[in-house]
Amino acid sequence: MGGGEHAHGEGAHGGDFRAKVWSMSGGPYCRPKHWKRNTAFAMFGVFLICIPIAMKSAELEAKHRKSLLNVGGPDRLSRVQMAETVADIRGYNLSLIKSVSASSVDHGVVSPADISMDISKLVQTLGISPISFGNGVRLTLEL
Repeated sequence: MGGGEHAHGEGAHGGDFRAKVWSMSGGPYCRPKHWKRNTAFAMFGVFLICIPIAMKSAELEAKHRKSLLNVGGPDRLSRVQMAETVADIRGYNLSLIKSVSASSVDHGVVSPADISMDISKLVQTLGISPISFGNGVRLTLEL
């Protein structure tokens, strides 16, 4: 009843089984029989799975690339008007803001004078109504 008659040791089935086990990491027995073939099969399987996934990913990326949305608010404001709105909300002196033409400032890149964006596609696609710039500033500053 003690179970001593069952052979569970190394001599049970012809010695140490670990020398016949293959794994991609190799472990202590990194040169088992047919390791090159087994590695080739494993790599083929990985590519067989990854290629369709990569193709589907590229397809989805291209599909979403077509949906370019401008994000902004409903107000068409100049940079000066934005600065004045923030200053007014914060209680700063508006006379400290000086208006200059955009062409007189070196941005390092070419920048259009009018930076307003048409957000009608954003509103239509997402079904949202953006809040005004002033309300956005108030919410951001929690005033």
